[in-house]
Amino acid sequence: MSRKFLVNLDLNRNQILNAVAHINAGPPATPTEGQMYQDSGTHKFQVFNGTGWVELGTVPAHDAAAHSAIKISDLAAPDKNVAWAGWKITGLGDPTGDQDAATKIYVDGVAQGLDFKSSVAVCASTNGVLATAYANGQVVDGVTLVTGMRILLAGQTTASERGIFTVKASGAPDRAADGDASGDISPGAIVFVEPGGTSWGSTQWVCSATNATPWLPGASTSTWTQFSGASATAAGAGLTASGQVWAVGAGTGISVGADSVGVDTTVVARKYTTATHASATSVAVTHGLGNQWVNAQAFLVSDNTLVECDVTLTDANTVTFGFAVAPALNTIRFVITG
Repeated sequence: MSRKFLVNLDLNRNQILNAVAHINAGPPATPTEGQMYQDSGTHKFQVFNGTGWVELGTVPAHDAAAHSAIKISDLAAPDKNVAWAGWKITGLGDPTGDQDAATKIYVDGVAQGLDFKSSVAVCASTNGVLATAYANGQVVDGVTLVTGMRILLAGQTTASERGIFTVKASGAPDRAADGDASGDISPGAIVFVEPGGTSWGSTQWVCSATNATPWLPGASTSTWTQFSGASATAAGAGLTASGQVWAVGAGTGISVGADSVGVDTTVVARKYTTATHASATSVAVTHGLGNQWVNAQAFLVSDNTLVECDVTLTDANTVTFGFAVAPALNTIRFVITG
């Protein structure tokens, strides 16, 4: 049977072995300060501080999900070096303090003389009316702007309107805090465009030139170009580029599919030739060009003399040659163009 103690127990610093905390579906009635229990539903310890119950933590022994839910930020700071066994820490933000960890891209940028700015949500690479095109609710590069969002205006026709801005509820955007003062923008200033934009999401843009040193917001111009490695890339001959998407130009006679490039058979003629045939007065040649309206000729293999014979355009893949006297085996070369 259970016993109730009506006096305090002094164990004289001896251990309580194999003890189990009070497990209950809810807080015990009429608690006193310092009283503890474990909630059977949440598996968390609660202690009464005199005015209310305070959570102490989660019992992880039988709850793997509880382990995975614990944030590193909730743990105590380490008191010695932590080895990562060759694994990487990923997804870091750019450093701002002297003792902050630095990302590879940040270090590469510093090595190349770059000045990293905080990321923007979207890049506008073409001109827009500053007073109306970049307010809350407007769409830029497939992204709907919201108040407070950071944006890069890289394509304004008026070059003094270019730079890093913050979206407002209405009207023209404000210059962002890291791009609104004298000298904030200079050649080498670089900004990352966050994922989401149709053409420019997950790209980087660098200021390649200004017309004044120091740069003055609203008065000085700035030129922004897409950054990749040490320089931006551009579409060469026969290619087109839209954002990060490159494509082959579909010129006259070129057919471009989703994953292939070929000849446009409605424009460009193809040729089939063979000198393999039977000795017969009627020789059917299968050319496989998929076009019945072809030019067909026959030549003597021995001296390339053009041979006059009957030609029947049998179907889209076959031409039949007719002779009054059967030529010898493999003595005629047939050339079909279409």
